[in-house]
Amino acid sequence: MTYEHARTGPVRSEYTVGDMTVLELRGDLDIAVTPVITARLDALTAGPHPDLAVDLRAVTFMDCAALAVLCRARARTRERQGRLRLISDSARVRALLRHTGLANTFEVCGSLTDTPRPPDGGSRFAGAALAAPDDGRAPTAGPASATSQTRRRPRAGRRRAHGRATSNAGGRPGESD
Repeated sequence: MTYEHARTGPVRSEYTVGDMTVLELRGDLDIAVTPVITARLDALTAGPHPDLAVDLRAVTFMDCAALAVLCRARARTRERQGRLRLISDSARVRALLRHTGLANTFEVCGSLTDTPRPPDGGSRFAGAALAAPDDGRAPTAGPASATSQTRRRPRAGRRRAHGRATSNAGGRPGESD
């Protein structure tokens, strides 16, 4: 944890612009500061229809713990039919989102003036419902990759034990043919 975080924390400021709340973060966003950020974002996304912009322009580093906090805030916002935007003009932040598969998950804008309202004037997610697949799987909030929905099943009568195939048909578990 840097001295700046120990003294002032990762939250630079918080203010409103119209109905939108802006949370400005700064410095290194790592596991040491995620409890502070989580608490603040949980409070900001607690009500119905939160309209939130998280300004990352003063952030110098972000690890997977910070990404998890942002994903949590996005999920809470969507559950409450709200809107979450990330404000960043950094190619590094965009590359981080792209490399982690989150580029299309977040609405990323270069500045506060680049945050247009949806055509209906309301939340981008208002009225969005979870659709249950026809095959009995749990509902999903968006398109899922084939790998997240498909699970391989072991062949009947076979299982792996320390890298070698064994059969348990007619014998004790772990006993080979």
